[in-house]
Amino acid sequence: MKIQIPTKYMNASTLNGEKIYTIAEIQLEKLRDKDKYVLYFQEDTIGLPLNITNLKTLINAYGNDTDNWVGKKLRLKTATIIFNAQQKNTIIIEPL
Repeated sequence: MKIQIPTKYMNASTLNGEKIYTIAEIQLEKLRDKDKYVLYFQEDTIGLPLNITNLKTLINAYGNDTDNWVGKKLRLKTATIIFNAQQKNTIIIEPL
């Protein structure tokens, strides 16, 4: 059995594979002394802090009024990227 430490936020290690989620709400929260938008889903209790890439993806798909995002379905999947010259796992959002 794989042990996972409980967390308030979703990350690449907590997302097992690819899943479809429905946006329940969006909140602006302070994470590491920075304000970040966090998505919460109908299918899970933990939120997904949005990096700039995923935030722009949602704005391009649904507009900049986050009230219009509620009820929209997304595919979340993990991907490996290069960030600051280091390989890193992250979550990619695909609007459906």
